[in-house]
Amino acid sequence: MIIVIQPELMERGVFEAARRDPDLHSEYQLRFARCYDAPSPNARDEAFRRLHQEWFEGLGLRARIADCAGAFEHIRATVSRIVVAQTLPKGQAAELYGAPGNFTIALALSLTRLLEEHAFRYWAMHEFLHIDDMLDPAFAYDRTAAKAQFSNTFHDLARDRFAVLWAISVDARLEHGTGLRAGIKLPADARPRRRSELFRVFPGTGDRDADGLFDRVWELLARQRPTYADFLAWGRHGVPKLLDQLADEEFDPRPQPGARCPSCGFPTYDWAESTALSALPGSHGEGNAPLRRICGRCAEIRIAEASAAGRRHASSGAIA
Repeated sequence: MIIVIQPELMERGVFEAARRDPDLHSEYQLRFARCYDAPSPNARDEAFRRLHQEWFEGLGLRARIADCAGAFEHIRATVSRIVVAQTLPKGQAAELYGAPGNFTIALALSLTRLLEEHAFRYWAMHEFLHIDDMLDPAFAYDRTAAKAQFSNTFHDLARDRFAVLWAISVDARLEHGTGLRAGIKLPADARPRRRSELFRVFPGTGDRDADGLFDRVWELLARQRPTYADFLAWGRHGVPKLLDQLADEEFDPRPQPGARCPSCGFPTYDWAESTALSALPGSHGEGNAPLRRICGRCAEIRIAEASAAGRRHASSGAIA
């Protein structure tokens, strides 16, 4: 895979990285001044170009991009070139161009993002996983299907839902490591931001147990790679359609520390094991649906109540 870096981005990236480190800055200024010793304007330009390319690679900035792209199977197999150019923070984007056998990824990113390693890694991995989905035959990406289904104002909301659910899926899989060698640490605001986006496009969905609903959606999407058609269907029909699929999944949701217990309504950091809940009295909610998560305190109370009820039943049997 060839990575083509805009010369201006290399120059500005090296200058800014050197400026942040006094030792590097002194050495860079010395090397920069020597370029003026070149015998001709063309030779001088070439000396500056080589200097910034050498330093860009020496600072690990090219490898930073390559390592993120190389984490994804379908990008490694089908993308021949990545072109990287500088943009303002609001203009940052990653786009896929070309056709099978000759795909190109265009990255537009800001210097600030590139030079902040952890922020860049999350942003790049998020964007590259979107693209890797598009390149995966099993995902069955179909740009024409989206245009047909999101072609008028009525479908604007469905398009937003589609985008939000896909973004949640990408972040959840990045954290969980689904399809990757290992998961990554998400920024502290990533999960709350996705939660806010979910309930913005599905207003009213989580009124009764917003934390629980979001946790269930996150866990479902962390463990599988939905298809493009899945996201289209969920965008049209909403979270109930998604939760229908979730109900068929055999997995134990992992509630987040500080989320509210659906039984008592208080935030908790002590969750009972879900495998033990099915035997507890009152362990089913509306519609006899299994209550999959409960705080440790509520579990203790229910166990005590069940034990007391058992003793009363035994005593009444003995008296009779």
